Amino acid sequence: MNRFCWKNRTSFGGDSKVSNIWYKTISPNFLYSGILLILWYFCTWFVGAHLLQLEKSTGLYEKSLFINEINSTASLYDILASNTSKAKVFIFYSSYCPYCHLSSFTLKKVAESLHQTGLKFYSFECEINYVECSLWSVKEYPTLRLIPPEHKKVDLKAILSYEEYPSIGCTRKHEKNLKFPEKFQPGDVDIPQIIQGTSTAVAMPILNSEKFMICSLIRAFNLQDIYKPLPSIMLTALPPATLTTISSTEPLGRWSEESLKVDPSLLVRDAITSKLYILSRWVFIESKFSNIDQPLDRKRILALYRFVQTSMILLPSRQARKSLTKILEFIDMNTGISSDIFNVTTDNNKKELESTKDINGKGLTFRKWNSFIKSISVGGIGPFVSNIEPTYYLCKRSVFCGVWILFHIWTVAVLHGAKTQINTKNHYLGPAITPQQVLNSIKETVDNFFICKSCRDHFISMFEHNECDRLILVPPENIDNYPIKIEDATGLVFWLFRVHNAITTRVAIESTYRSIEQKQFEAVSYIGVEVSFPPRGLCPTCYKPNTVPFVITNSILGNINDLSTSDYDNNVYDQKNVVRFLEDYYWDNRWILPMEIVDNILIQSSSTFNIDVIHEPLNISSEEVSSKVHSSIGSVFDIFPILYPIITLFIFGITLFYIIEIGQVVENDNIPSKI
Repeated sequence: MNRFCWKNRTSFGGDSKVSNIWYKTISPNFLYSGILLILWYFCTWFVGAHLLQLEKSTGLYEKSLFINEINSTASLYDILASNTSKAKVFIFYSSYCPYCHLSSFTLKKVAESLHQTGLKFYSFECEINYVECSLWSVKEYPTLRLIPPEHKKVDLKAILSYEEYPSIGCTRKHEKNLKFPEKFQPGDVDIPQIIQGTSTAVAMPILNSEKFMICSLIRAFNLQDIYKPLPSIMLTALPPATLTTISSTEPLGRWSEESLKVDPSLLVRDAITSKLYILSRWVFIESKFSNIDQPLDRKRILALYRFVQTSMILLPSRQARKSLTKILEFIDMNTGISSDIFNVTTDNNKKELESTKDINGKGLTFRKWNSFIKSISVGGIGPFVSNIEPTYYLCKRSVFCGVWILFHIWTVAVLHGAKTQINTKNHYLGPAITPQQVLNSIKETVDNFFICKSCRDHFISMFEHNECDRLILVPPENIDNYPIKIEDATGLVFWLFRVHNAITTRVAIESTYRSIEQKQFEAVSYIGVEVSFPPRGLCPTCYKPNTVPFVITNSILGNINDLSTSDYDNNVYDQKNVVRFLEDYYWDNRWILPMEIVDNILIQSSSTFNIDVIHEPLNISSEEVSSKVHSSIGSVFDIFPILYPIITLFIFGITLFYIIEIGQVVENDNIPSKI
């Protein structure tokens, strides 16, 4: 029992010796303990916030001096209603849209240059409130909305006008290198369409053209009389002397050795994370609905159903299939869509399924969907709460990365199923989906649920123009043929691989171009770096003899406006070895699919049935997950978040115990007894 207390201390208050002991012995220990507690608190808080990503997520324009980030719908309408005498530009974007990041640097400079004119720029993160963005008819990201001063109009025809203002540098020479689509002549396209780029030719030049943006807004708001140009930093050429040459001798290209050591189970987790996030946040994001009780259009309902059903058939997780089955039943209950919608071959069936009229008066509304999807989770993944970013193990917080992984798992799963299928006269055990149907599901998913307009347009363009030999590798005439042909399944795996590499190459070129033109350190330059996957250091046999992966050079950047999609597909790959590599990378041979012979045995057996080849990719503990992420910091804190308050309280307890014990020592040894 502690005998040293405030009462005892006051009873010896007249003794100066006791006061000196208190001042010299106890007070420094209180001070030391307090400092120790504060240091431990801030250290654990800082490390915890870093590892668990608990720090406040800031928008793309949060730190911009000339673009105001809007954090709520109420603030959005307050800004609209206030100061109506000033012109405004609203930027609607998503933090998961790559082109939003690309265009943000240009828009920041444009806002800075036009600040002197009184033109106000505001940004709104649609991930905060995607319903509001839909009500604003935001169909792609980034989208600009021009709000003129009161009693005036925006001159949309002047945005692409070639009227020259030599005094401020807005002349034809600044726009002569821009290539416009033939169906969109200057004067017919408003600025949101231009920013996204309605074709491959338009996307990059305009997206990175600060001068073009400035001149377009000056014309739209009639600001030429008050605009005084700032010094332009736009590159008019790309001389080799301005480019940094990086050695291309790295065997792993742009990857580190640790980043390539992945476990297929973690890939499945990231794929499911992106899938559930899309289902939670992006199903209605580009749908034309005016209120939360308006049904989703039938075209998107069909795409949604196939998106879920394809995963239900091809994901090697019984836990995931259970949840996905619930989603399919919910969609069917609210729309009347048949569970077998892949084999739609007749024109009458197509017209019936794609009709916008609801069956039996039913409809899938945002209110119903949002309420239902919040109850869905798979193996600890989801549901996703507003403003909370999904957790990834390998994708570094990128939804699109997880979607690509999902697509690759689909294709490899079909190939695995084709190799293990059993087909007799009266019975078939194998995947209930063909490679051609998987291909169509991939296209529908991108077309309906990718929020990045430029990403979507590029992919659909590649699909429709038979890029990467789609029609040869995946013949469309075999869409309903069972058993599945091995060559079709192999072709699907290889086609998606080539498409993904072509897109990766294009994005790397655009990022390098932006980093050089705008001199932005945030953009990554890949000059001299092999950007295709897998790098030669990981799979040297994946490349044909005497060939090298695509390398970004100065000459390529200098001719970026002349590049077409086919230029990005540097087909130097050995198909057989690539497919073998992808099977090992994305698949675990212990996994099983629905309708496989092992799965059939499980369904007919008791729940206690056990077999060595059965493996659930989601049945791994958090400790196992952490140990499989080779690039993690390795701290125990990323496994047990509750350790933060426990450790802090533990240190606090030790400190108090230390103070109390010091007090007892002082009382027993240094304070004389009363006589």
